Amino acid sequence: MIRTLQENLNKLGYDAGREDGILGTQTHRALKRYRAKQAPGASESGTIERVLQETLGNDAPHFRSDGC
Repeated sequence: MIRTLQENLNKLGYDAGREDGILGTQTHRALKRYRAKQAPGASESGTIERVLQETLGNDAPHFRSDGC
C-alpha cells in the first residue's frame, strides 16, 4: 500500500522518493506537500489516513493516532 502511495505521489510530482514501501521522511514530506495543496488550512491530524484514502481509495490502511 505504501509503495502504491509513493508511486502515486511521485506521478503527481510530490517527490516521495524511492518507491520502497517504507513510510519514511521523504514520503511524509510529500504527503504534507500534497495535503497542503489539496486542503489548505486543514488540521494536521489524520493526514496520512486521509491522504491514503484520497490517493488509494477505500483499500487504504487505517492508522491509529500514534501513526501505527
